[in-house]
Amino acid sequence: MILKAASHICRELIHYVLLLLFFAAVGLGAAERPASAGIAAIRLGQIRTEGLESEDFIRSTQIYMTWAQIQPERDRFDWTLLHAGLDKALALRKPVMINVNLPAPEWLWDEVAWIKIHPKWPQNKQPQFWDPVYIEYHTDWIRRLAGEIGAYRNGAAVSWVLGVRVMPNGLNPENVDTGNHPADPAWDLPNTPGSWHYPPGYTAQNWRCKVPGTGAVTDAYMAAVMRAYLQAFEPLGIDCGFRAPKFNRMYGAAAMHALFENPLAMAIDTGCEAGVLEKSSYDRFPVMRHRCRIAGAPGYWEDYNHSAFTARYENPAADFYWRQLIKLDAGVSWSGTYGADLEKYRTHPGYRKAMDFFNKYAGCHNLPDQSPGAWLAFCDGEDLKDVEGRRVRDLSFFMKCSSPPENVHYSRNHSHAALSQEWYCARVDGVCSFDVAGDFAHSFSTGVQFRVTFKAEPDVDWVLKYRVASGSYTTAGAVSGIADGAGWCTKTFERTPRAPLFTGDQDLLIETVPPSAVTLHMMELLR
Repeated sequence: MILKAASHICRELIHYVLLLLFFAAVGLGAAERPASAGIAAIRLGQIRTEGLESEDFIRSTQIYMTWAQIQPERDRFDWTLLHAGLDKALALRKPVMINVNLPAPEWLWDEVAWIKIHPKWPQNKQPQFWDPVYIEYHTDWIRRLAGEIGAYRNGAAVSWVLGVRVMPNGLNPENVDTGNHPADPAWDLPNTPGSWHYPPGYTAQNWRCKVPGTGAVTDAYMAAVMRAYLQAFEPLGIDCGFRAPKFNRMYGAAAMHALFENPLAMAIDTGCEAGVLEKSSYDRFPVMRHRCRIAGAPGYWEDYNHSAFTARYENPAADFYWRQLIKLDAGVSWSGTYGADLEKYRTHPGYRKAMDFFNKYAGCHNLPDQSPGAWLAFCDGEDLKDVEGRRVRDLSFFMKCSSPPENVHYSRNHSHAALSQEWYCARVDGVCSFDVAGDFAHSFSTGVQFRVTFKAEPDVDWVLKYRVASGSYTTAGAVSGIADGAGWCTKTFERTPRAPLFTGDQDLLIETVPPSAVTLHMMELLR
Protein backbone atom coordinates (compact mmCIF):
# COMPACT_ATOMS: atom_id res chain seq x y z
CA MET A 1 0.00 0.00 0.00
CA ILE A 2 2.88 2.37 0.81
CA LEU A 3 4.57 1.61 -2.53
CA LYS A 4 1.27 2.14 -4.32
CA ALA A 5 0.72 5.48 -2.58
CA ALA A 6 4.32 6.56 -3.32
CA SER A 7 3.93 5.64 -6.98
CA HIS A 8 0.67 7.57 -7.13
CA ILE A 9 2.27 10.63 -5.54
CA CYS A 10 5.14 10.55 -8.06
CA ARG A 11 2.67 10.41 -10.95
CA GLU A 12 0.70 13.29 -9.47
CA LEU A 13 3.85 15.41 -9.07
CA ILE A 14 4.57 14.93 -12.77
CA HIS A 15 0.98 15.90 -13.54
CA TYR A 16 1.37 18.89 -11.21
CA VAL A 17 4.36 20.20 -13.18
CA LEU A 18 2.57 19.62 -16.49
CA LEU A 19 -0.47 21.39 -15.09
CA LEU A 20 1.55 24.48 -14.22
CA LEU A 21 3.08 24.53 -17.68
CA PHE A 22 -0.38 24.24 -19.22
CA PHE A 23 -1.75 27.08 -17.09
CA ALA A 24 1.20 29.31 -17.92
CA ALA A 25 0.57 28.83 -21.65
CA VAL A 26 -3.06 29.92 -21.49
CA GLY A 27 -3.74 33.65 -21.89
CA LEU A 28 -6.68 35.74 -20.69
CA GLY A 29 -9.35 36.55 -23.23
CA ALA A 30 -10.88 39.92 -24.01
CA ALA A 31 -12.87 41.21 -21.06
CA GLU A 32 -16.57 41.98 -21.17
CA ARG A 33 -18.88 42.93 -18.35
CA PRO A 34 -20.74 39.77 -17.25
CA ALA A 35 -24.45 40.18 -17.84
CA SER A 36 -25.15 38.58 -14.47
CA ALA A 37 -22.64 40.67 -12.48
CA GLY A 38 -24.20 41.96 -9.27
CA ILE A 39 -25.96 40.65 -6.19
CA ALA A 40 -25.88 36.85 -6.04
CA ALA A 41 -28.34 34.99 -3.81
CA ILE A 42 -26.88 32.30 -1.53
CA ARG A 43 -29.00 29.19 -0.86
CA LEU A 44 -32.09 31.16 -1.80
CA GLY A 45 -34.44 28.21 -2.06
CA GLN A 46 -33.58 27.01 1.45
CA ILE A 47 -34.51 30.22 3.31
CA ARG A 48 -37.88 32.00 3.72
CA THR A 49 -37.61 34.37 0.79
CA GLU A 50 -40.99 34.26 -0.91
CA GLY A 51 -40.83 35.73 -4.38
CA LEU A 52 -37.26 37.00 -4.07
CA GLU A 53 -35.89 34.81 -6.85
CA SER A 54 -37.69 36.86 -9.49
CA GLU A 55 -36.66 40.29 -8.11
CA ASP A 56 -34.57 42.26 -10.63
CA PHE A 57 -31.91 43.25 -8.12
CA ILE A 58 -30.90 39.59 -7.72
CA ARG A 59 -28.71 38.76 -10.70
CA SER A 60 -27.80 35.12 -9.97
CA THR A 61 -28.66 32.30 -7.56
CA GLN A 62 -27.06 29.15 -6.19
CA ILE A 63 -27.54 25.39 -6.28
CA TYR A 64 -26.43 23.92 -2.98
CA MET A 65 -25.98 20.16 -2.69
CA THR A 66 -23.97 17.78 -0.54
CA TRP A 67 -21.84 14.91 -1.70
CA ALA A 68 -24.02 12.61 0.41
CA GLN A 69 -27.12 13.78 -1.47
CA ILE A 70 -25.75 13.36 -4.97
CA GLN A 71 -24.03 10.00 -4.30
CA PRO A 72 -26.09 8.26 -1.59
CA GLU A 73 -24.64 4.89 -2.58
CA ARG A 74 -21.27 4.00 -4.03
CA ASP A 75 -22.73 3.03 -7.41
CA ARG A 76 -25.77 5.33 -7.49
CA PHE A 77 -26.04 9.05 -8.20
CA ASP A 78 -29.11 11.17 -7.53
CA TRP A 79 -29.31 14.40 -9.55
CA THR A 80 -32.73 15.52 -8.31
CA LEU A 81 -31.46 18.68 -6.62
CA LEU A 82 -29.24 19.57 -9.55
CA HIS A 83 -32.09 19.24 -12.05
CA ALA A 84 -34.46 21.24 -9.84
CA GLY A 85 -31.91 24.05 -9.56
CA LEU A 86 -31.21 24.09 -13.28
CA ASP A 87 -34.94 24.08 -14.01
CA LYS A 88 -35.32 27.17 -11.84
CA ALA A 89 -32.31 28.87 -13.44
CA LEU A 90 -33.75 28.41 -16.91
CA ALA A 91 -37.17 29.62 -15.78
CA LEU A 92 -35.72 32.72 -14.08
CA ARG A 93 -33.13 33.31 -16.79
CA LYS A 94 -30.58 33.83 -14.03
CA PRO A 95 -27.29 31.91 -13.79
CA VAL A 96 -26.51 29.67 -10.83
CA MET A 97 -23.34 29.01 -8.87
CA ILE A 98 -23.09 25.28 -8.12
CA ASN A 99 -21.81 24.36 -4.68
CA VAL A 100 -21.26 20.75 -3.58
CA ASN A 101 -20.57 20.75 0.14
CA LEU A 102 -20.40 18.54 3.24
CA PRO A 103 -21.11 15.94 4.40
CA ALA A 104 -19.58 13.13 2.38
CA PRO A 105 -21.66 9.94 2.10
CA GLU A 106 -21.34 7.48 4.95
CA TRP A 107 -20.39 4.62 2.64
CA LEU A 108 -17.14 6.45 1.85
CA TRP A 109 -15.76 5.64 5.30
CA ASP A 110 -15.92 1.93 4.50
CA GLU A 111 -13.45 2.66 1.71
CA VAL A 112 -11.24 5.44 3.12
CA ALA A 113 -9.95 6.02 6.63
CA TRP A 114 -11.43 9.10 8.26
CA ILE A 115 -10.31 11.49 10.95
CA LYS A 116 -12.61 13.16 13.43
CA ILE A 117 -12.02 16.88 13.16
CA HIS A 118 -12.89 20.10 14.94
CA PRO A 119 -16.16 20.15 16.96
CA LYS A 120 -17.29 23.14 14.90
CA TRP A 121 -18.23 20.62 12.21
CA PRO A 122 -19.53 17.66 14.26
CA GLN A 123 -21.23 16.10 11.23
CA ASN A 124 -18.02 16.16 9.23
CA LYS A 125 -15.18 13.69 8.94
CA GLN A 126 -11.83 14.44 7.37
CA PRO A 127 -10.63 11.80 4.90
CA GLN A 128 -7.08 10.72 4.35
CA PHE A 129 -6.84 13.00 1.33
CA TRP A 130 -3.60 11.37 0.17
CA ASP A 131 -5.26 7.98 -0.23
CA PRO A 132 -5.47 7.11 -3.99
CA VAL A 133 -8.84 5.46 -3.36
CA TYR A 134 -10.25 8.70 -1.96
CA ILE A 135 -8.77 10.74 -4.83
CA GLU A 136 -10.48 8.47 -7.35
CA TYR A 137 -13.89 8.71 -5.65
CA HIS A 138 -13.54 12.46 -5.32
CA THR A 139 -12.53 13.13 -8.91
CA ASP A 140 -15.12 10.66 -10.19
CA TRP A 141 -18.09 12.64 -8.89
CA ILE A 142 -16.54 15.83 -10.30
CA ARG A 143 -16.48 14.26 -13.78
CA ARG A 144 -20.01 12.93 -13.35
CA LEU A 145 -21.31 16.34 -12.22
CA ALA A 146 -19.89 17.96 -15.34
CA GLY A 147 -21.33 15.21 -17.51
CA GLU A 148 -24.79 15.63 -15.99
CA ILE A 149 -24.74 19.39 -16.55
CA GLY A 150 -23.56 18.96 -20.12
CA ALA A 151 -26.27 16.39 -20.87
CA TYR A 152 -29.10 18.29 -19.19
CA ARG A 153 -31.63 19.23 -21.89
CA ASN A 154 -28.98 18.69 -24.54
CA GLY A 155 -26.69 21.27 -22.98
CA ALA A 156 -29.37 23.93 -22.47
CA ALA A 157 -28.22 24.52 -18.89
CA VAL A 158 -24.56 25.19 -19.66
CA SER A 159 -25.03 28.89 -20.42
CA TRP A 160 -26.93 29.30 -17.14
CA VAL A 161 -24.17 27.90 -14.91
CA LEU A 162 -22.18 30.79 -13.48
CA GLY A 163 -19.49 28.53 -12.08
CA VAL A 164 -18.70 25.52 -9.93
CA ARG A 165 -17.14 26.06 -6.55
CA VAL A 166 -14.00 23.96 -6.06
CA MET A 167 -13.88 21.93 -2.86
CA PRO A 168 -10.43 20.41 -2.63
CA ASN A 169 -11.47 17.77 -0.15
CA GLY A 170 -15.10 17.66 -1.18
CA LEU A 171 -16.06 19.08 2.21
CA ASN A 172 -16.81 22.50 3.64
CA PRO A 173 -13.54 23.28 5.50
CA GLU A 174 -11.95 23.62 2.06
CA ASN A 175 -8.52 22.54 3.16
CA VAL A 176 -6.31 19.52 3.05
CA ASP A 177 -4.81 19.79 6.51
CA THR A 178 -5.44 16.68 8.56
CA GLY A 179 -6.34 18.93 11.42
CA ASN A 180 -4.74 21.64 13.46
CA HIS A 181 -1.46 21.29 15.30
CA PRO A 182 -1.22 17.84 16.96
CA ALA A 183 -0.87 19.55 20.33
CA ASP A 184 -4.15 21.42 19.92
CA PRO A 185 -6.66 19.74 22.30
CA ALA A 186 -9.59 20.99 20.19
CA TRP A 187 -8.78 18.33 17.61
CA ASP A 188 -9.39 14.66 18.30
CA LEU A 189 -6.12 13.45 16.82
CA PRO A 190 -3.33 11.36 18.35
CA ASN A 191 -0.15 13.31 19.02
CA THR A 192 1.93 10.72 17.21
CA PRO A 193 3.21 11.79 13.79
CA GLY A 194 3.57 8.78 11.56
CA SER A 195 0.22 7.30 12.56
CA TRP A 196 -2.48 6.62 9.97
CA HIS A 197 -3.93 10.09 10.64
CA TYR A 198 -1.05 11.82 8.86
CA PRO A 199 0.38 11.73 5.32
CA PRO A 200 3.82 10.23 4.62
CA GLY A 201 6.63 12.37 5.99
CA TYR A 202 4.38 14.26 8.40
CA THR A 203 6.08 15.53 11.57
CA ALA A 204 4.98 17.57 14.57
CA GLN A 205 7.28 20.37 13.42
CA ASN A 206 5.88 20.32 9.89
CA TRP A 207 2.23 20.16 10.86
CA ARG A 208 0.81 22.28 8.03
CA CYS A 209 1.90 19.87 5.29
CA LYS A 210 3.37 22.77 3.32
CA VAL A 211 7.11 22.41 3.95
CA PRO A 212 9.76 20.31 2.19
CA GLY A 213 9.22 16.64 2.90
CA THR A 214 5.46 16.93 3.39
CA GLY A 215 4.34 19.59 0.91
CA ALA A 216 4.78 17.21 -2.01
CA VAL A 217 1.92 15.05 -0.76
CA THR A 218 -0.43 17.99 -0.47
CA ASP A 219 0.61 19.50 -3.78
CA ALA A 220 0.12 16.22 -5.61
CA TYR A 221 -3.36 15.84 -4.17
CA MET A 222 -4.32 19.45 -4.93
CA ALA A 223 -3.01 19.11 -8.48
CA ALA A 224 -5.16 16.02 -9.02
CA VAL A 225 -8.35 17.70 -7.78
CA MET A 226 -7.80 21.05 -9.53
CA ARG A 227 -6.97 19.27 -12.75
CA ALA A 228 -10.13 17.17 -12.41
CA TYR A 229 -12.32 20.27 -12.08
CA LEU A 230 -10.72 22.10 -15.00
CA GLN A 231 -10.63 19.08 -17.29
CA ALA A 232 -14.28 18.32 -16.51
CA PHE A 233 -15.67 21.83 -16.92
CA GLU A 234 -13.33 23.44 -19.42
CA PRO A 235 -15.02 21.72 -22.41
CA LEU A 236 -18.29 23.23 -21.19
CA GLY A 237 -16.79 26.71 -20.77
CA ILE A 238 -17.85 26.80 -17.11
CA ASP A 239 -15.69 28.68 -14.58
CA CYS A 240 -14.16 26.80 -11.67
CA GLY A 241 -14.15 28.87 -8.49
CA PHE A 242 -10.94 28.53 -6.46
CA ARG A 243 -10.99 30.01 -2.98
CA ALA A 244 -8.09 32.32 -3.68
CA PRO A 245 -6.97 33.57 -0.23
CA LYS A 246 -7.06 30.15 1.40
CA PHE A 247 -5.55 28.30 -1.57
CA ASN A 248 -2.83 30.94 -1.76
CA ARG A 249 -1.69 29.96 1.73
CA MET A 250 -2.18 26.20 1.33
CA TYR A 251 -1.16 25.58 -2.23
CA GLY A 252 1.55 28.19 -2.65
CA ALA A 253 1.51 31.55 -4.40
CA ALA A 254 3.52 30.39 -7.45
CA ALA A 255 1.13 27.56 -8.21
CA MET A 256 -1.85 29.85 -7.74
CA HIS A 257 -0.37 32.48 -10.07
CA ALA A 258 -0.05 29.81 -12.75
CA LEU A 259 -3.50 28.45 -12.02
CA PHE A 260 -5.17 31.81 -12.53
CA GLU A 261 -3.69 32.17 -16.00
CA ASN A 262 -6.52 29.88 -17.02
CA PRO A 263 -9.40 32.11 -18.17
CA LEU A 264 -11.90 29.78 -16.47
CA ALA A 265 -10.26 30.09 -13.04
CA MET A 266 -12.61 32.18 -10.88
CA ALA A 267 -11.48 33.69 -7.57
CA ILE A 268 -13.94 32.86 -4.79
CA ASP A 269 -13.99 33.65 -1.09
CA THR A 270 -16.39 33.82 1.84
CA GLY A 271 -16.79 35.90 4.97
CA CYS A 272 -16.51 39.45 3.62
CA GLU A 273 -16.63 41.74 6.64
CA ALA A 274 -16.07 45.47 6.90
CA GLY A 275 -17.35 45.88 10.44
CA VAL A 276 -15.41 47.02 13.45
CA LEU A 277 -15.70 43.77 15.40
CA GLU A 278 -14.60 41.33 12.70
CA LYS A 279 -11.59 41.86 10.45
CA SER A 280 -11.55 38.72 8.35
CA SER A 281 -12.02 40.71 5.15
CA TYR A 282 -8.86 42.69 5.91
CA ASP A 283 -6.89 39.45 5.49
CA ARG A 284 -8.84 38.34 2.41
CA PHE A 285 -9.05 41.66 0.60
CA PRO A 286 -5.42 41.83 -0.68
CA VAL A 287 -5.55 38.46 -2.43
CA MET A 288 -9.02 39.00 -3.90
CA ARG A 289 -8.01 42.47 -5.10
CA HIS A 290 -4.86 41.10 -6.69
CA ARG A 291 -6.60 38.17 -8.37
CA CYS A 292 -9.61 40.15 -9.64
CA ARG A 293 -8.76 43.81 -10.09
CA ILE A 294 -5.07 43.47 -10.93
CA ALA A 295 -4.84 40.06 -12.64
CA GLY A 296 -8.31 40.09 -14.18
CA ALA A 297 -9.83 36.85 -12.85
CA PRO A 298 -13.61 36.85 -12.38
CA GLY A 299 -14.47 37.22 -8.69
CA TYR A 300 -17.24 35.95 -6.41
CA TRP A 301 -17.17 36.99 -2.73
CA GLU A 302 -19.77 35.92 -0.19
CA ASP A 303 -20.91 37.89 2.84
CA TYR A 304 -21.41 36.36 6.21
CA ASN A 305 -25.05 35.65 6.96
CA HIS A 306 -24.98 39.07 8.49
CA SER A 307 -28.42 39.19 10.07
CA ALA A 308 -27.27 36.53 12.51
CA PHE A 309 -24.72 39.05 13.83
CA THR A 310 -26.97 42.09 13.90
CA ALA A 311 -26.86 42.45 17.68
CA ARG A 312 -23.07 42.73 17.55
CA TYR A 313 -23.08 45.78 15.29
CA GLU A 314 -24.07 49.33 16.05
CA ASN A 315 -25.19 49.87 12.47
CA PRO A 316 -25.62 46.64 10.44
CA ALA A 317 -26.76 48.59 7.36
CA ALA A 318 -23.54 50.61 7.40
CA ASP A 319 -21.50 47.43 7.67
CA PHE A 320 -23.35 45.89 4.72
CA TYR A 321 -22.91 49.05 2.65
CA TRP A 322 -19.15 49.28 3.18
CA ARG A 323 -18.71 45.59 2.48
CA GLN A 324 -20.16 46.12 -0.98
CA LEU A 325 -17.73 49.01 -1.59
CA ILE A 326 -14.81 46.85 -0.45
CA LYS A 327 -15.83 44.13 -2.90
CA LEU A 328 -16.17 46.60 -5.77
CA ASP A 329 -12.73 48.04 -5.07
CA ALA A 330 -11.34 44.50 -5.04
CA GLY A 331 -12.78 43.94 -8.51
CA VAL A 332 -15.37 41.37 -7.46
CA SER A 333 -18.22 40.87 -9.93
CA TRP A 334 -20.65 38.82 -7.79
CA SER A 335 -21.57 39.67 -4.20
CA GLY A 336 -22.96 36.55 -2.53
CA THR A 337 -25.74 37.56 -0.12
CA TYR A 338 -27.98 35.54 2.19
CA GLY A 339 -31.77 35.65 2.09
CA ALA A 340 -32.22 37.51 5.38
CA ASP A 341 -30.23 40.45 4.01
CA LEU A 342 -31.81 40.19 0.57
CA GLU A 343 -35.23 40.65 2.14
CA LYS A 344 -34.12 44.02 3.53
CA TYR A 345 -33.86 45.36 -0.01
CA ARG A 346 -37.62 45.73 0.03
CA THR A 347 -37.88 47.65 3.29
CA HIS A 348 -34.54 49.20 4.33
CA PRO A 349 -33.18 52.15 2.30
CA GLY A 350 -29.60 51.50 3.43
CA TYR A 351 -29.56 47.93 2.16
CA ARG A 352 -31.30 48.97 -1.05
CA LYS A 353 -28.72 51.68 -1.67
CA ALA A 354 -25.84 49.27 -1.11
CA MET A 355 -27.22 46.60 -3.45
CA ASP A 356 -28.18 49.07 -6.16
CA PHE A 357 -24.71 50.62 -6.07
CA PHE A 358 -23.03 47.22 -6.30
CA ASN A 359 -25.24 46.18 -9.21
CA LYS A 360 -24.48 49.40 -11.05
CA TYR A 361 -20.70 48.95 -11.01
CA ALA A 362 -20.18 45.19 -10.65
CA GLY A 363 -17.92 43.78 -13.35
CA CYS A 364 -16.68 47.18 -14.59
CA HIS A 365 -13.47 47.52 -12.57
CA ASN A 366 -11.24 47.01 -15.62
CA LEU A 367 -13.71 48.23 -18.27
CA PRO A 368 -13.63 52.05 -18.35
CA ASP A 369 -15.66 52.29 -21.55
CA GLN A 370 -18.42 50.09 -20.08
CA SER A 371 -18.54 51.57 -16.59
CA PRO A 372 -21.50 53.87 -15.90
CA GLY A 373 -19.21 56.18 -13.98
CA ALA A 374 -16.16 56.74 -11.81
CA TRP A 375 -16.33 57.06 -8.05
CA LEU A 376 -14.29 57.52 -4.90
CA ALA A 377 -15.43 56.85 -1.33
CA PHE A 378 -13.22 58.40 1.33
CA CYS A 379 -11.94 55.64 3.58
CA ASP A 380 -9.05 55.66 6.02
CA GLY A 381 -8.02 52.20 4.89
CA GLU A 382 -5.59 51.62 7.75
CA ASP A 383 -6.75 48.00 7.97
CA LEU A 384 -6.87 47.43 4.21
CA LYS A 385 -3.62 46.60 2.43
CA ASP A 386 -2.62 45.29 -0.98
CA VAL A 387 -0.57 42.13 -1.55
CA GLU A 388 2.63 44.14 -1.11
CA GLY A 389 1.48 45.30 2.32
CA ARG A 390 0.83 48.87 1.22
CA ARG A 391 -2.05 50.71 2.79
CA VAL A 392 -5.13 51.14 0.62
CA ARG A 393 -6.62 54.58 1.16
CA ASP A 394 -9.99 55.32 -0.40
CA LEU A 395 -12.16 52.80 -2.23
CA SER A 396 -12.57 53.78 -5.86
CA PHE A 397 -13.14 53.17 -9.57
CA PHE A 398 -11.10 55.21 -12.10
CA MET A 399 -10.53 58.08 -9.69
CA LYS A 400 -8.12 59.06 -6.93
CA CYS A 401 -7.67 61.87 -4.45
CA SER A 402 -4.46 63.78 -5.15
CA SER A 403 -4.69 66.42 -2.42
CA PRO A 404 -1.85 66.91 0.03
CA PRO A 405 -2.42 64.81 3.18
CA GLU A 406 -2.67 67.91 5.35
CA ASN A 407 -5.79 68.97 3.41
CA VAL A 408 -7.69 65.72 3.96
CA HIS A 409 -8.53 64.53 7.47
CA TYR A 410 -10.03 61.04 7.53
CA SER A 411 -12.40 60.00 10.27
CA ARG A 412 -13.94 56.76 11.46
CA ASN A 413 -17.18 57.31 13.28
CA HIS A 414 -18.45 54.05 14.79
CA SER A 415 -21.21 55.60 16.83
CA HIS A 416 -24.87 54.83 16.26
CA ALA A 417 -24.86 56.55 12.90
CA ALA A 418 -28.18 57.20 11.24
CA LEU A 419 -26.70 56.84 7.76
CA SER A 420 -24.00 54.54 6.48
CA GLN A 421 -21.79 57.33 5.16
CA GLU A 422 -20.77 58.33 8.68
CA TRP A 423 -18.58 55.30 9.19
CA TYR A 424 -15.78 56.51 6.92
CA CYS A 425 -15.46 60.01 5.53
CA ALA A 426 -12.98 62.88 5.25
CA ARG A 427 -13.01 66.50 6.31
CA VAL A 428 -11.48 68.67 3.61
CA ASP A 429 -9.76 71.97 4.35
CA GLY A 430 -9.25 74.53 1.62
CA VAL A 431 -8.83 72.61 -1.63
CA CYS A 432 -9.36 68.94 -2.43
CA SER A 433 -8.19 67.70 -5.82
CA PHE A 434 -9.05 64.54 -7.77
CA ASP A 435 -7.47 62.82 -10.75
CA VAL A 436 -9.62 60.90 -13.21
CA ALA A 437 -8.10 57.88 -14.97
CA GLY A 438 -7.25 58.78 -18.55
CA ASP A 439 -8.81 55.69 -20.11
CA PHE A 440 -12.07 56.47 -18.34
CA ALA A 441 -11.99 60.21 -19.14
CA HIS A 442 -11.39 59.52 -22.83
CA SER A 443 -14.48 57.31 -22.97
CA PHE A 444 -16.80 60.29 -22.39
CA SER A 445 -18.70 61.75 -25.31
CA THR A 446 -20.71 64.83 -24.32
CA GLY A 447 -22.56 65.00 -21.02
CA VAL A 448 -21.47 64.30 -17.48
CA GLN A 449 -22.92 64.51 -13.99
CA PHE A 450 -20.88 65.40 -10.91
CA ARG A 451 -22.47 63.86 -7.83
CA VAL A 452 -21.13 64.63 -4.36
CA THR A 453 -22.30 63.16 -1.06
CA PHE A 454 -21.41 65.47 1.81
CA LYS A 455 -22.45 66.42 5.32
CA ALA A 456 -24.70 69.46 5.38
CA GLU A 457 -23.42 71.83 8.07
CA PRO A 458 -24.30 75.44 8.85
CA ASP A 459 -21.95 78.10 7.49
CA VAL A 460 -19.93 75.69 5.32
CA ASP A 461 -19.54 76.83 1.71
CA TRP A 462 -17.80 74.95 -1.10
CA VAL A 463 -17.61 74.93 -4.88
CA LEU A 464 -16.86 72.18 -7.43
CA LYS A 465 -14.63 72.90 -10.45
CA TYR A 466 -13.59 70.71 -13.36
CA ARG A 467 -10.88 70.88 -16.01
CA VAL A 468 -11.58 71.02 -19.75
CA ALA A 469 -9.30 70.53 -22.75
CA SER A 470 -8.01 74.09 -22.63
CA GLY A 471 -6.51 73.40 -19.22
CA SER A 472 -8.58 75.98 -17.36
CA TYR A 473 -11.05 75.19 -14.61
CA THR A 474 -14.76 75.78 -15.03
CA THR A 475 -17.11 76.15 -12.09
CA ALA A 476 -19.73 73.41 -11.99
CA GLY A 477 -21.73 74.83 -9.12
CA ALA A 478 -21.63 75.98 -5.54
CA VAL A 479 -23.14 74.77 -2.28
CA SER A 480 -23.71 77.04 0.69
CA GLY A 481 -24.11 76.09 4.30
CA ILE A 482 -27.49 74.61 5.16
CA ALA A 483 -29.04 76.39 8.09
CA ASP A 484 -30.33 73.39 10.00
CA GLY A 485 -27.34 71.14 9.38
CA ALA A 486 -29.65 68.35 8.26
CA GLY A 487 -27.13 65.50 8.00
CA TRP A 488 -25.92 63.84 4.81
CA CYS A 489 -26.94 65.15 1.41
CA THR A 490 -26.18 64.30 -2.21
CA LYS A 491 -25.99 67.08 -4.78
CA THR A 492 -25.78 66.47 -8.53
CA PHE A 493 -24.28 68.99 -10.94
CA GLU A 494 -25.37 68.55 -14.57
CA ARG A 495 -22.90 69.64 -17.25
CA THR A 496 -22.76 69.24 -21.01
CA PRO A 497 -19.31 70.63 -21.85
CA ARG A 498 -18.35 71.73 -25.34
CA ALA A 499 -14.77 70.54 -24.90
CA PRO A 500 -13.47 67.15 -23.77
CA LEU A 501 -13.18 66.73 -20.03
CA PHE A 502 -10.29 65.78 -17.78
CA THR A 503 -7.15 66.40 -19.76
CA GLY A 504 -4.56 66.93 -17.06
CA ASP A 505 -3.63 66.47 -13.42
CA GLN A 506 -6.12 67.54 -10.77
CA ASP A 507 -9.12 67.07 -13.03
CA LEU A 508 -11.61 68.02 -10.30
CA LEU A 509 -11.32 70.49 -7.47
CA ILE A 510 -13.50 71.07 -4.44
CA GLU A 511 -12.72 74.42 -2.86
CA THR A 512 -14.03 75.44 0.54
CA VAL A 513 -14.28 78.96 1.79
CA PRO A 514 -11.77 79.50 4.63
CA PRO A 515 -12.03 78.84 7.46
CA SER A 516 -14.77 76.38 6.44
CA ALA A 517 -14.15 72.68 5.89
CA VAL A 518 -16.55 70.26 4.24
CA THR A 519 -17.01 66.61 5.24
CA LEU A 520 -17.21 64.34 2.17
CA HIS A 521 -18.24 60.73 1.75
CA MET A 522 -18.21 60.14 -2.00
CA MET A 523 -17.43 61.73 -5.36
CA GLU A 524 -19.08 60.17 -8.39
CA LEU A 525 -18.92 61.00 -12.10
CA LEU A 526 -21.78 59.65 -14.21
CA ARG A 527 -22.25 59.60 -17.94
